[in-house]
Amino acid sequence: MKNNQNKGSVTYLLYAFISVWALMLTYKISVRSPLSVLLMGGLFCLYSYTSKKGRPERLWPTVISSAILTFVMLIVKAYDILAEYDNRLFKAGFLCIITAGLFILFCHLFLLLTDIGTGWLFEKKEGSPEMKNIMLFSFLVCLVFYLPWFLYSFPGIFDPDPIGQIEQVLGIRPWSNHHPIIHTLLIGLFYHIGGIFTESINIRIGLYTFFQMCFFAFCASVVISTLYKVIKLRRAVCMAVLAFYAAVPFMAVQSIIVCKDVIFAGIVMLFCCELTRIVYEGLPYGKNMVVRIAYFNILGILMSLFRSNGWYVFLLIAAVFAIVYLKEWKKILFMLLPVIVTVCIIKGPVMTACGVEQPDMAEALHVPEQQIARVLYYHRDISPADRALLEELTDISRVDELYCPWFADNIKELIRSGNPEKLEQNKGAYFRLWLRLGIRYPVDYILAWKDLTENIIYPEGDYDIAVIEGVYPNSFGLSEKPLIVGKAAVKLRELAIKLGSVVPVYGFLWSMGSYTWILLLTAAKILSHKGREKRLIILIPAAAIIATLFLAIPAARLFRYAFSYAVLIPFCVCAAAEKE
Repeated sequence: MKNNQNKGSVTYLLYAFISVWALMLTYKISVRSPLSVLLMGGLFCLYSYTSKKGRPERLWPTVISSAILTFVMLIVKAYDILAEYDNRLFKAGFLCIITAGLFILFCHLFLLLTDIGTGWLFEKKEGSPEMKNIMLFSFLVCLVFYLPWFLYSFPGIFDPDPIGQIEQVLGIRPWSNHHPIIHTLLIGLFYHIGGIFTESINIRIGLYTFFQMCFFAFCASVVISTLYKVIKLRRAVCMAVLAFYAAVPFMAVQSIIVCKDVIFAGIVMLFCCELTRIVYEGLPYGKNMVVRIAYFNILGILMSLFRSNGWYVFLLIAAVFAIVYLKEWKKILFMLLPVIVTVCIIKGPVMTACGVEQPDMAEALHVPEQQIARVLYYHRDISPADRALLEELTDISRVDELYCPWFADNIKELIRSGNPEKLEQNKGAYFRLWLRLGIRYPVDYILAWKDLTENIIYPEGDYDIAVIEGVYPNSFGLSEKPLIVGKAAVKLRELAIKLGSVVPVYGFLWSMGSYTWILLLTAAKILSHKGREKRLIILIPAAAIIATLFLAIPAARLFRYAFSYAVLIPFCVCAAAEKE
């Protein structure tokens, strides 16, 4: 018995050593740093504990999730680490150490996660008094926290995108679905409502910003009410979720940035509330069945129209529902078919009849565009036929000047300045070109993808969140007119935002990649226990949004692209929890 224990200790010590070495190579920690000894001791204790606790019901989610995170770390870190060494043998050896060490570490962290009890999240006493007004209370708390930011930034925060949408409302530009036309019409609705009372464009557009802020606060309150009433979380835990939505400053800042992402995020939050009710309580039935199905239809239509990736999210949900609820196919048909038919009609015949311009193909191909641009930027060898095909599309001599690894819009606009119709007319030819170059230069393709998606797949990153303010210059008189002024307001704003970059753990909330990792961790925890697989339905919207960003994110450092899945994380965490 003692020999077995000693063998086990030696094994855990070896695992800890390999993991520490991998971490020190990955993060360039000196081998003489005292941190190495502390890490060694901590990991030895972790590996000893998780190995003695035994395996979960299913081990494969742990293995697959650990492999995914190891792969992510290698993509993000390995290229720079290995670039310091010239000897190929050293490179291969260090690559093996990093891969093995990180994989062992992630496996044991996942095992620890699956072992953590979550019963404390739920109400322990049956029949304990309910907080009847939790939704109203949550809504008002959010407004109290958001309102100072709105007054400070009145009439809101505007980058070039909403300025272009307002120009459509004013008739300066033709109607376009480049940014969802339904969002542009919503801005126009409040602009015209405001026009009943005032001619001031700041107040008229500010009315929309105030609505957007209230809508997001309402959606957050519905989420908290759902977690409390459907999943039965403790009030204290619901208050922690409320603090996440209300008190973390980037939530307030995002709520007043005029863009489609905020409304879309709110709609997806409401949609996830319905998914949660379905998973925990079953499909709609009884007196409210028709109302709930109609509500589900409305949310599905809005989600599909407010962002193009929302349409793909709904289609994925439809496919999963068709499989999971096959026995209740009539009800599922009423929940899914009206959404699909309505969205197809609106996106097709209705918009065509109304003369609404549709986004071009270049808009949806940011990652492939960047991959080919990287090949051109580094002057890789390209066949004359492929070069001629690219030259027909645009002036590729300008790639050296315009290529930016983390920002795809430059190359997109370069294509638009050339002959973008060639892309539409010869989709197959350009797809085969992309495939040929990818087979020939896979490292360039992987690194181009990494440069655009790194902040989504990895928590660490150098980018600002919530710093954005002001109004982009425009010709129609919209300008920043703060209703709260003074040095104190400026300093308090700076301090609130600065804390996200200096406070440990809390700063994790300010990272796009952290929410992707949390999603993966919770999915693994759900799958590690039999009988909980249906809860993955709740995770699908967040996972689908991330998947679409992998293919089409235009800029790596803009948090608003991640906002619509970051706000869904409370659902993911709570779905992974289980009453004891």
